[in-house]
Amino acid sequence: MNIIASIVNPALVSRNEHLLAETSILVDKNFHGGQTLKRGALMGKIVSSGKYRAYVEIAVKTGGAFSTAAATFTVDKSTLIGQSDLAVGDVIEDTAGNALGTIATYNPATGVGTLSGNSGSNLAAGGLVRVALSQLSLAKAAGKLLQDETYIDPAQDTVATGWFEGFFIQANSTITAAASTAMGAKNIDTGEIRLV
Repeated sequence: MNIIASIVNPALVSRNEHLLAETSILVDKNFHGGQTLKRGALMGKIVSSGKYRAYVEIAVKTGGAFSTAAATFTVDKSTLIGQSDLAVGDVIEDTAGNALGTIATYNPATGVGTLSGNSGSNLAAGGLVRVALSQLSLAKAAGKLLQDETYIDPAQDTVATGWFEGFFIQANSTITAAASTAMGAKNIDTGEIRLV
């Protein structure tokens, strides 16, 4: 268990603080209103609005695989990475970038959902699903690491600060291996990455 990661504001910067680069981001209340986002949360840029939403990855549940012959799926809520969840209207893909489809219905309590049509790809239990990068961008400087724990006002979008360059302790963030690749991050040492 990573005890440091359970602290409200865990150590995140690993070295060379003078190389940090930050900017303001606008967090979308429609996804996070009333929620407190943790320091180190990876925020993706919503391509359609320019606002930000937490990056999410979640595994397919046993018995709930995506199939090109069906529109139904089930994800395992116990594997959710990130402080967001899938939502109706999301275009989703696996972490290799293979298209799955657009979510038509989704129960956030059970992880059961349907697509607007049959899945564009097969994805077995244990495979990882995310919001498509064409919809939630992590490309160079688009993905940001939340600098501080931030409460999101349910009545309006909230300004927060995110880092897009620097050296970071990966375990104290929600940057997964797939997200790291999408961001073009560099592996510096065991558990340490650099965003440039």
